[in-house]
Amino acid sequence: MSAPSRPAGKSRKPKGRGAPQAPRRTVAPSGAGSARASSSASARELLLEAALEAFAKYGFDGVSLSEVARDANAAQPLIHHYFGSKRGLWEAAADLAFCELGAAFEEARAELQGLDAIAMLKVLLRRYVLFTARRPEVHLILAREAAVDGERLEWLIDRHVDPLQRVVEELITEAQTQGRIKPIPLPQLIQILNGAVAVFLCSGPLMERLYGIDPRSREEVSGHADALTEVLFHGIEADDIEDSPARKARRRKAGRAGR
Repeated sequence: MSAPSRPAGKSRKPKGRGAPQAPRRTVAPSGAGSARASSSASARELLLEAALEAFAKYGFDGVSLSEVARDANAAQPLIHHYFGSKRGLWEAAADLAFCELGAAFEEARAELQGLDAIAMLKVLLRRYVLFTARRPEVHLILAREAAVDGERLEWLIDRHVDPLQRVVEELITEAQTQGRIKPIPLPQLIQILNGAVAVFLCSGPLMERLYGIDPRSREEVSGHADALTEVLFHGIEADDIEDSPARKARRRKAGRAGR
């Protein structure tokens, strides 16, 4: 059952995280406390990974908590202990994947300080491809929620999608202002990029049946990043075609320069 509705734009903290009970006054063997803490953390992480995969494959309504617990080899009551509800589990699983993407973007931006907008966009695109190959669940969960609309989509947009998209929008706008990227509207340009990344990397069975390839293999991921960079920044038409617009444009430019 979904969690009760809440005001737009406000994230809900998972339930079940109140003050811990006072520990029993028993003498534990040396290292037992840290072992229990490690086991607890491991169970939570296993539940999150199982939930992330399940929600990406089957959507929110298609997932049962008992199946998540079984896939994680954990007791179902632990879901309520750690996350409070199915909605709390979904939010924590989405946070896991989207926060990793946000961290990858921030790391890239920190490394690329001083580069121009085009150079930064090219590096971010490659990092985005590599991340999606490792965490396709980001696109799969977003696609499922985007198809039905509702509170979960609003939560994803407010908490993750909008902040990440603003990073890309700012770089594209800067490059467009400089005349280095065509004035294509941002909604179309950004979703062309998203679609080009997601459809290839998140459609393994389709790619296997059509082309006999594993799109998430190291070779295919690297090749896809190269192809996307080439097509998005240099176009699909070969420059050596005599009547290509690119060659005609260069001839016109050369003619004006020679006058």
